[in-house]
Amino acid sequence: TPIRCVELPVYVPNDEEKKDPALYAENMRQYMIKYSKLKPSAATFATKMEYHHKLTGDAGTGSRKEREAAAKAAAEAQASKH
Repeated sequence: TPIRCVELPVYVPNDEEKKDPALYAENMRQYMIKYSKLKPSAATFATKMEYHHKLTGDAGTGSRKEREAAAKAAAEAQASKH
């Protein structure tokens, strides 16, 4: 499978981002979306792993509560698309 790598200009976090890792992460996400021209996704790592586990039949890792929360989030994300 071919891939394309693009080296983006260096992103320097501002003072606010240095104090708030979640803000920095979201701003980096938006920065990468802007340059990639891809559609943003609300999917989290947990929802992606839940989807993977459903595809592979793997029970997955994490507690039952975590898997149920991920499944609920995935269902809500899917429902919001319609």
